[in-house]
Amino acid sequence: EITEMKYVVWNSNLTYAALVGQTTIFIINKNMEIITKIKEKSSIKSACFDENNVLFYTTYFHVKYALIEPGLYGIVKSTETPLYLMNVKNSVIYYSTANQSIESQHIVYTDVAFKLNLLNKNYENIVKMLKAGNVYGNKTVESIQNAGFPDLSMKFVVDPKQKFNLALKSGKLDEAKEAAEKLKEKVYFDKLAEKAMIMGKLDIAEFCYVKSQNIDKLIFFYTITGRQDKLKKVTLALKQTGDNSRRFLNAIYTNNIDEKIDVLKETGHTNLAYLLSKKNENGVETIVEKKEI
Repeated sequence: EITEMKYVVWNSNLTYAALVGQTTIFIINKNMEIITKIKEKSSIKSACFDENNVLFYTTYFHVKYALIEPGLYGIVKSTETPLYLMNVKNSVIYYSTANQSIESQHIVYTDVAFKLNLLNKNYENIVKMLKAGNVYGNKTVESIQNAGFPDLSMKFVVDPKQKFNLALKSGKLDEAKEAAEKLKEKVYFDKLAEKAMIMGKLDIAEFCYVKSQNIDKLIFFYTITGRQDKLKKVTLALKQTGDNSRRFLNAIYTNNIDEKIDVLKETGHTNLAYLLSKKNENGVETIVEKKEI
């Protein structure tokens, strides 16, 4: 696909270039490494960099821009006829029309400036722009997230589902836990528990398994963490609810022979209970083949 490029546009100091094709642009560095790929549905008419290394380009109906960081792009304005960019500087585009007349036009640079601050990690400027109300809405949050700052975008999200996903992505488990408690759905607690186990946050993992009533995971969690006291409490709870299959599973994990025998007796498998209670002279549990009684 890169072999189908029509022409090359360089920035002012020759550190970045845009390889422009019919519907595709590749932004490369001076080492010829591809940094960003832009794919359009309609044909690309022109392209040029401004003084901030922002690539502006035109299609049949739009003037658009893209930063060198993937995910930072947008639309500057719509057009009725194609414009052919000649230069972009100080928020002014200079272009040729289809009638070959040379014109210029001031553009709103706010969105571009906001994403430049994201790219350069100028957090103070980002917060100022957000507080001033110059940029807002879901698109702003999406831009921050796409730029690789889910923890920053999380500060401006109200929806608990969106906040949960952003918190989970950025590893902010306390914020994810707070959102999950508001959502009160099993699926979010299970997702958070899985992430917590990976990150070694065992207290959060236990909290989530308890909240989601994921008994199988909770039994396994207490087994691998050596929480015998908690396993005994789980056993008592399972006995009260008559959940004998999980009682037996719990007994297997903890190698509690007496509990296994009790479960087998209570469920009518007396022969298996008897075989299980038989031990050899060394005190080792006899291994028997499971049979239907």
